[in-house]
Amino acid sequence: MSNCKKELPARVYDVISLADESGEMVKPWAEAGYFCACIDIQHSIRRVRREGNIDYVWGDLRSWSPIRPPKILFAFTPCTHLAVSGARDFNQKSWPMLRDGMDLFYQAIFAAQWAGVPYMLENPVGRISGLYAPAEFYFHPSGFAGLLEDPSEEAYTKKNLPLARERVCSSRVETS
Repeated sequence: MSNCKKELPARVYDVISLADESGEMVKPWAEAGYFCACIDIQHSIRRVRREGNIDYVWGDLRSWSPIRPPKILFAFTPCTHLAVSGARDFNQKSWPMLRDGMDLFYQAIFAAQWAGVPYMLENPVGRISGLYAPAEFYFHPSGFAGLLEDPSEEAYTKKNLPLARERVCSSRVETS
């Protein structure tokens, strides 16, 4: 008899969220019955953590790949070297850090193109729009705060410029 932990069986995922440590994006999908994967280098490299319909899987989006394309894909690539909030440090960080940030962003784009499904990629205000493509629309979290039980949690303005394919726009989304 082995005392090794049994590995969880692999799932075919309906929803994949790249560079996602928290899993907040996929929770509504999981509650609706979809199998979801949150891929991030901050998850355990030794074992998948499964919470209901969500698997938290170690993976670097430059090398991780699913069994088959999901039904929808999300990506939250680190914006540490790309967001305008860090602009005062751009000169000190220089090109290597910009290249690292854009490399991760482009990998998310490649994953979305490979999957050929609806997607949303986080695009912080900063360098991505100038280096990849200008934003088509933007929103502030405060525009959606009223959907929460406690609106004060998201009642702030922080311009977000998501890149999306086959998106559903609402009256709370503004075109640029």
